[in-house]
Amino acid sequence: MVRKDLPSPCARLLRAQSVAALVFFAISIYVFVLSESYPNVPWRAGGSPGFYPQILAGMLFLLSIPLLIEGLRVPGEPILPDRSKWVLYLYIVGCLILMVTVFLPYLGFRLGAALFLFLTMWGIQGWPRTGKRLLTLAFFAVVIMLVVYAAFGMVANVRLPRGVLF
Repeated sequence: MVRKDLPSPCARLLRAQSVAALVFFAISIYVFVLSESYPNVPWRAGGSPGFYPQILAGMLFLLSIPLLIEGLRVPGEPILPDRSKWVLYLYIVGCLILMVTVFLPYLGFRLGAALFLFLTMWGIQGWPRTGKRLLTLAFFAVVIMLVVYAAFGMVANVRLPRGVLF
């Protein structure tokens, strides 16, 4: 028996979260395949130039999986949400990027990236005030920052900015 109150699978795929996840999947696969064509350079000579894009493409792919699951499970916004809301989000993210570039010499990569990720996720989710939601956002901000730090700072030996504070 089919319940009438549940949206069809096609309608669930057309939610904003699902469409964004599918676009991110396509971008990550494109970047990964494109970076495969870069020349293979030994690690002692600096490594392959395709290594860094592949790390980022893999992270984008993995982080799109929960977004797709959320879009399929949770009732969400339609594909064309209120435009003024998204314009506000773009301004928020733009201001956060500007703030991070100004304060990065003081905060350092680890603190600056975690703070940027937390504030961006918090703003895009509509500034939720529940403690559980804020802890979840903080947890994911720190985990994503640690993955990026491990990939670039430890595995690829890229010097990330150190700040006065951290």
